[in-house]
Amino acid sequence: MRPSSRLSLTQQNALLLVVFFIAFELVTAAATAYFLMLPMARRSAADLAGLMTLSAQTWSELPPVTRPAFEIELARSHALALRAEPPQDAEPPSWREPYLNFLVASLSVRVGTPVAASREEIQGNGNSGQ
Repeated sequence: MRPSSRLSLTQQNALLLVVFFIAFELVTAAATAYFLMLPMARRSAADLAGLMTLSAQTWSELPPVTRPAFEIELARSHALALRAEPPQDAEPPSWREPYLNFLVASLSVRVGTPVAASREEIQGNGNSGQ
């Protein structure tokens, strides 16, 4: 006698359950990313863009004598570095994360002109600023 190549009823049900569980996990992950994580990233990027523009406005209104103290506090408290001029040897950004794209878009909206993003190594510690 030949062994049957058909799946038993138990095997068919197990396979069907596996397919449905995988499909459910994919739909849940996609819904979580779309309805929870992306809006949270947009809001967080808008908040950071607000902090960056407010910091730049505050820095420009400060007397030159007090600017270094403000820059130190901004770097210590928020890990932000202000530049009067764009970096000379800045590399183009190599990121593709949605958060950083949202940040550039939010900065462009707040400033009213397109913002160019760049990557710069700060203090030789391997960390890169955007």
